[in-house]
Amino acid sequence: MANGVQDRLVYVYNQTRETFVATEVTVANNYLLRLVGLLGKTARWAQPGRGLWIVPCRGVHTLGMMFPIDLVFLNREKRVIHIEEYVRPFRISKVFRKAASVLELPVHTIYRSGTREGDCLEIAWLRNERTENNPIVSGRVEFQGKYDRREASRPADGVGREQERSDRIA
Repeated sequence: MANGVQDRLVYVYNQTRETFVATEVTVANNYLLRLVGLLGKTARWAQPGRGLWIVPCRGVHTLGMMFPIDLVFLNREKRVIHIEEYVRPFRISKVFRKAASVLELPVHTIYRSGTREGDCLEIAWLRNERTENNPIVSGRVEFQGKYDRREASRPADGVGREQERSDRIA
């Protein structure tokens, strides 16, 4: 994935229902990204976990789209104020004055996550694994038991498994 796209990815977690709504959501927060939206995407885009968060936005259309989507309208506090499921191509949604943003999600995402009006969503940036804030990269991981230390110190290529086997036997 291109670095520019990866820098615009967020996850969406439903705090009320304690479930993830989407784990790979692209942020459309400038004029060009909001204008293009999901136009030109094929049905292959609509995989579980994906989405598009349009900020600011009060209403959307599906003109020119090739597949149906689910819509979640959010206020400034990221509380769900309206839901539209299975919005087919070439439709125009209602416009909500209280909406601050809209999540465009693959069809059936709302049903799978159990999201309802009034739910509070957490939307946060995905961090790149190579950043300093990653506790594994920066060495700030605290281990709780002997097994955890062994797992973390084992090289990824499988070297050191003989020691692990001898520890199990002893």
